[in-house]
Amino acid sequence: ELDQLRSASLEGAAAELETLLQRPMNPDVVVDRME
Repeated sequence: ELDQLRSASLEGAAAELETLLQRPMNPDVVVDRME
């Protein structure tokens, strides 16, 4: 079950990254997520 959760959250993170990359970079948003 943990593996499923992990891969699901990884997919979510990848999708989120893709969305961020398709947008013009907003440094505030990026810094926000890094913290």
